[in-house]
Amino acid sequence: ENPWTTHQGQQGLRAVAASLASGGFLFAHLHVLALGALSLTLVKSSLIAVVVRWFGFPWRTAWAVGGQLAHVGEFAFILLSIATQLQILSPQAAGSSRGVSSL
Repeated sequence: ENPWTTHQGQQGLRAVAASLASGGFLFAHLHVLALGALSLTLVKSSLIAVVVRWFGFPWRTAWAVGGQLAHVGEFAFILLSIATQLQILSPQAAGSSRGVSSL
């Protein structure tokens, strides 16, 4: 059975969506959000690229890997929140996973 079509799955998705700010607030501060997201992505891409380069890969490969991995952490937080809401993960396991994703 697909968890997204069940009542409990829909409640989990609504809980994640409700935790976000209202659409009006986001639209009014779109420039700040875009600049923040771009800055965060550039910093994370740079750090990942340096680590990949440290392992001996060329800069072109390092930047490609950095650009691809920079946004993965945010998606992990969303998945952990949904898994906790659907009781797929215990709160302790989700907390541990959030700690690892934060690193």
